[in-house]
Amino acid sequence: MNFLKRNTLFIETSKGYLAKLTPKNKITLHLLYFVIFTFAIHLFFNFIGVYQYLSYRPCSIHTWAQCQRASIAQCYYEDSMNFFKPRTQRYTPHEGITGMEFPIIYYVGALFYKIFGFNESILRLISLVIVSLGFYSATLMSNKFLKNYIFSLIIVASAFFSPVLLFYTPNFMPDAPSVGFVLMCWYYFFKYISTLQKKHLGLFIFFGTLASLLKVVSIMCFIIVICLLIIDRTKFFKDTKNTPLFKFPLKVLKGIFFGIFIVMVWYVYASWLATHYKNETFALHPIMGNLNTIKQILDGFKYGDALYSYYAYETYMLLIVAIIFIVIGAKFINRLLLTITILYFLGNVCYVYLFLGQFVNHDYYIIALIPGVLFLLLSFGDGIKQLADKYGLIIQVAFFIVLFFNMKECIRNCWYYYDNRYNEFRTFTSTGDRSYYDLEKKLRSAGVKRTDITLSGFDFSFCNTLYLMDQVGFLISPHADSTEIANSLNMPELKYLVLNDSAKFNKIYPNHFEKKILLTHRGVIVYKLN
Repeated sequence: MNFLKRNTLFIETSKGYLAKLTPKNKITLHLLYFVIFTFAIHLFFNFIGVYQYLSYRPCSIHTWAQCQRASIAQCYYEDSMNFFKPRTQRYTPHEGITGMEFPIIYYVGALFYKIFGFNESILRLISLVIVSLGFYSATLMSNKFLKNYIFSLIIVASAFFSPVLLFYTPNFMPDAPSVGFVLMCWYYFFKYISTLQKKHLGLFIFFGTLASLLKVVSIMCFIIVICLLIIDRTKFFKDTKNTPLFKFPLKVLKGIFFGIFIVMVWYVYASWLATHYKNETFALHPIMGNLNTIKQILDGFKYGDALYSYYAYETYMLLIVAIIFIVIGAKFINRLLLTITILYFLGNVCYVYLFLGQFVNHDYYIIALIPGVLFLLLSFGDGIKQLADKYGLIIQVAFFIVLFFNMKECIRNCWYYYDNRYNEFRTFTSTGDRSYYDLEKKLRSAGVKRTDITLSGFDFSFCNTLYLMDQVGFLISPHADSTEIANSLNMPELKYLVLNDSAKFNKIYPNHFEKKILLTHRGVIVYKLN
């Protein structure tokens, strides 16, 4: 296979035995693929311990962010199903209404709460299903290039067996589901350019828009396709038949700009909500860093376990080899794959630059980089396949063995870090006090209503204690002085005070509240003020 033939359109490379199959046989084959994938991913999730922790409340790493998102779903369920006014239990002058990413996951979770009752496992399952379908889409996409389903499955596993990604997959955060939708978006992009079916273009735009609404950085997939459209005008992707990559570029461009417009409208509205209701709960703008930020990140790699919580050592080695191979052997790689990989690299660099400040203490920001890792490994695998076709099967067999043992180490690494994040210390100290996990039942038994305005102290987070005991109200920060506490206690609507450190409270703000004690629970004291 010469260089010119190798760099034909995806339309050409996708032709093969699948095109010769009858519709019935194609359905059977795809069903077989789905069964293999489902069995493999189930074994993996079971081994890692995913199912074991599905029933856990927000805990371990970043409970602040977890409780913020989970609070949105609970407030939809308990307070108002007005989709366009998401709110949290932490009140502001406007009952906790806030601006945020597109809250579709939390709204759907609230709908399920209405049907099955409040159960946080539902939110975890929604996220798990979305990401799993994204993995499956990535496997099908890879198989269109590699023509080997097991090979494709291992390539995808190498990219996505990241402890950080897996921790946030069955979780309350939007980052992992956003990546799941990005992968579905790319799958339908390749489906569209090979079939030109309108439904595939629509699904590409739909999933890309949804991914970007959940996390705006995912709009990178649209930007990359726009770059492909521009590059295609230079005849870079044309094959021996002089066929362009995009036969209807204007149609694709219109769809992309429509998706980008929807994303922009939502984030402008979300920013207006945060400003209008004076509740900027979520970061809706870039947070850049400086040289000190870089030093902090590098120190985290050097003195902490941050580096291997992203990938195993073997995966880093594999990625380095992949980069070297792509630089040296670019001519063996499909031009479209190679171009997307390079564009993803540039896009990821821009993303890290714009949000560098968040990478210091927010490990989940790395998740948005992972689609780029997939395309890097897919380009590597595609190049190896072409070398094997030209110089001998032994190259592909050797590459398969390397990937297999890399996957083995990835699984071990994922198990270690996943289990570590759910150890008893991290699980029950992350929110400040485990007492709040089961405080709600005692509050309701004592006649405390969810809507009774409650002051919770001392809480370092945004709304952890309020969410976990399901009370609306306000917080006393651990650094509050007597004046701040007095101002909070003077609110006329305040009914209850919940303290996890009464000795500290009494020292800062001397009082006679002991006569107003309503109940105690594992060191937490609840006072009835009005």
